[in-house]
Amino acid sequence: MGEAISTETCGLCGGAGWVLDSSGGRKSAHPCVCRAAAIARARLDAAGIPERYRDCTLENFSDNTVSLTNARTRAREFADAYPAVEAGLLLVGPSGRGKTHLASAIGLALVENGWRVLFTRTSDLVQRLQVARREL
Repeated sequence: MGEAISTETCGLCGGAGWVLDSSGGRKSAHPCVCRAAAIARARLDAAGIPERYRDCTLENFSDNTVSLTNARTRAREFADAYPAVEAGLLLVGPSGRGKTHLASAIGLALVENGWRVLFTRTSDLVQRLQVARREL
């Protein structure tokens, strides 16, 4: 599963996320190393990728057929090129072939590169759109 949440307070900043420096007679503050990790964790949590898929990567995707190898290659190309992509990806196929694994892996790769991601299932998205349309 995903990383365990740390309850330890950072020894450098005391959990503030900023380190105060008074060198050279001037006071300044700079981001603590723990701040980037906290932002990355928050971005991952906000992405909504279910916990059971947070270990899904493009590297551990089982591409035991030509079509799955092609799907993984396309997913890798998409994640590597984002945001300079011409179009999105549509993953289709029978149940149990790895669509959710690939979608999660792409999402995780984008989160690692600093992008905001929202993971949602098609049925949930359609429902949200229907509700939004009724509210217009």
